[in-house]
Amino acid sequence: LNAFSLTEQELQAIIEKEKKIALNRLKIYRGEQAARNIKDKRVVIVDDGLATGLTMRAAIQTAKKEVAKEIIVAIPVAASESIQTIAKEVDHIFTLS
Repeated sequence: LNAFSLTEQELQAIIEKEKKIALNRLKIYRGEQAARNIKDKRVVIVDDGLATGLTMRAAIQTAKKEVAKEIIVAIPVAASESIQTIAKEVDHIFTLS
C-alpha cells in the first residue's frame, strides 16, 4: 500500500473492480456452460508465455484445489526462474524456449 500510496479503501475498490472484470470475462468465455469438473482428471494448462508466472501459479492452485489427478503446463516461452518455480508445483512442464 505504501509503495503505491494507496489507502486500504482504494485497494478494496481496485479489488472489487477487478473481480467484476473477471466475472464478466468468465461469463463471456463460459457462456451458460457449467464449470467443468476436473477432479481426478489430467489437466493441461496452456499459456502464451510466462514472465513472472503469477497467473499460471493461480491456475495451478485452482487445479490443485479442485483435486486434479495430474497437472501439466505447456508454454512456448518462459523466464528460466519461472520455469523452475512452476516445475516444483506441477507433474510436468513443457516449454520450447
